[in-house]
Amino acid sequence: MNRPGRIIWHRPLPRHFIPATARPCTAADLRAFPAGGNGATGHSEITVGLRNISATACLLKGYPRVVATEPGHRPVVATDGGYLVGRERAGNMPPGGVTWLNLETNRDCPARYAEPGRFPKRIYDTATVSIPGGGRVVLHQPFDVLCGLSTGQFGMTEPPQRYINPPWTRVRVALELPAPVTPGSVLRYVVDLTNPAGTPMRLTPCPGYSQGIAVAGKTVLELNCPGVPRMQLPARQTVRFAMQIPVPGSMPTGPSWVGWTIAGSVTAYAHGSVRVIGHDRPCTWPPPCLSNLPTSHHDPARSTGRPASRSEPPTAGSSSSARSRTRTSSCRPPGRSRASSYWRRMAGPPAPPCTGTCPGAVPIRTRSPSSLRSAPTTRGCPSTRPAAGRRPHARAAHVPATAMAARSAPTRSGPADPQAGSLRSSAKYQT
Repeated sequence: MNRPGRIIWHRPLPRHFIPATARPCTAADLRAFPAGGNGATGHSEITVGLRNISATACLLKGYPRVVATEPGHRPVVATDGGYLVGRERAGNMPPGGVTWLNLETNRDCPARYAEPGRFPKRIYDTATVSIPGGGRVVLHQPFDVLCGLSTGQFGMTEPPQRYINPPWTRVRVALELPAPVTPGSVLRYVVDLTNPAGTPMRLTPCPGYSQGIAVAGKTVLELNCPGVPRMQLPARQTVRFAMQIPVPGSMPTGPSWVGWTIAGSVTAYAHGSVRVIGHDRPCTWPPPCLSNLPTSHHDPARSTGRPASRSEPPTAGSSSSARSRTRTSSCRPPGRSRASSYWRRMAGPPAPPCTGTCPGAVPIRTRSPSSLRSAPTTRGCPSTRPAAGRRPHARAAHVPATAMAARSAPTRSGPADPQAGSLRSSAKYQT
């Protein structure tokens, strides 16, 4: 079934708030204590707890009158509500219960930045809270009232919101994945839904699901719930659902991630791996276009076109670690490079790629530092592109190979063949 599905969210239960019907609290019924604070975007919140120490329940409700005082300064009266305070809900406070009061101060105001380079403060160490039932509670705590003071309402800690979970929340999911698949085909697999409970699990309303290969799926599809007898999962039994998903034609060879989940659930989820046999294939170094490229040291893998054997002893000009490497690698599309910027500067301007054993791809090769020093090589075909110089900051000019050979001069060890001479004399034409 490929019909669009829907997400079944958790349904909230009706919420019951604490009633606010008790008698008003008086100052004698309360004991204040500091309860920390919070802050955001230049606003600081200071929380004060008021505990009921009487033998009966009482109520603190609404905005209290809060006045901050400091000897030698005029008092500051708090305003009702603020950025962080003012949305509290009151309730009956039983004996030993706590009602919270939040006070807020601000960091930013014109008085704070009146003088460049100076950020003054105005600290008051005392605040008086008027209790609705009578009396006052004095708070001994520092408040920076330069930018004002705000108060919230008396509030109780409400019970958290409760939700009804869908019946399939506890279902267990498993995947039965097939043998290797090919790009462009359809992956057909099976999803097993197991009910671990001792009672049947209803599939009404029918949940949706999402699936994906290589990346998580975003499309929600409808599960085939009508195909299940009575539209419920039997107790302690497993029901199998046939699934299919198209495999992208660009999938490379190798293992690929497959995931399946019931939409909107964080527990009904499973994933696995399936092997993809793509159209790409490994290639060997060197391809035919570079098999006859001469080098200044003996390297059987480069001179004969066959991979170097691990059992061959190291030769002059190459390290043992480099000789022990396998001369095979994966192919990449033309125009893309995995080499670092250093090797790109060594190679010079781009050149037509060598097709070799991988048509339309350029082989990637790992070379040792010693081989780089002894013989510079090319990234392109030698018939269309000369080799670069040994200096990493210099680039070789695009000169035909025949012209390079004609201009080459004999070296100290004697005259060289035209092709090798083009490699040794390439430094003359650096730009």
